Amino acid sequence: LYTRRIVQNQDGSPQEAHLCAEVTLGNDTPDDRLVDVSVHFSENVARNAKVLVKAGDTTTARIPVTVIQPTLWDAENPYLYQVTVETEELGIFRSHLIPAADHAMRDVDTVSFGIRTVTADAIHGLCVNGQEVKLKGGCIHHDNGLLGAVSLYDSEYRKIKILKDGGFNCVRTAHNPPSAALLEACDRIGMYVFNEAFDAWGVAK
Repeated sequence: LYTRRIVQNQDGSPQEAHLCAEVTLGNDTPDDRLVDVSVHFSENVARNAKVLVKAGDTTTARIPVTVIQPTLWDAENPYLYQVTVETEELGIFRSHLIPAADHAMRDVDTVSFGIRTVTADAIHGLCVNGQEVKLKGGCIHHDNGLLGAVSLYDSEYRKIKILKDGGFNCVRTAHNPPSAALLEACDRIGMYVFNEAFDAWGVAK
C-alpha cells in the first residue's frame, strides 16, 4: 500500500488521497483460479477487484483507493489507518467460470498504514506531505541491551519512545534491516527511519 498523490484544498488542507493497494496472490493448485480481492479502510472506504491467478503462479492485484479528507501521517501527527484485505476464491476458470463450492479458499489480513508523500531534492531537501523536514536523530542497533538480539514490540516501543521524548524525529538502523516490531513502533510513535541494511557493500572495511 502506498500513496500516489495528495490533492489539497486552497487552504492547504488535504482534500483527497489517491492510494494504491498491491496484493500478491499465489495459486499452488493445478487450475487457474478467479479471485475476488477487496480492500477496506477504517474510514469505511472499500474497493475490490477480480483477479485471475494462473495455475502454479503468482500475480499482484493493484487496486486504486481514494480517501476523502484524509488525515495525513508525519512525525508530529502519526495518524494510522487500519486497512483490511480480504480474498475469496470465485472458482476455477477455464473456457468459463466454474463457481467455487462451499469450501472456497478465503484469506484476510489487517495492516496499519499512514497516508503521506515523501520527496527529496537538492533545493528543498526532504519534504513530507509537501513540508520541509529537518532530521534530528541518531543511530540505533538491532539489539535491546540485556534482552539480546530478540525483537519484542514492547522493548522496541520503549527504545523509540525514549528517543522521541528526547527530541529525536529520526533513527538510522545501523547496520541491519529493522524488524517489523521496530517499524511498527516508529509508525505509531511518529519516527522517521533511515533504513540501512548494510554497513558496507562495494567497499570492504
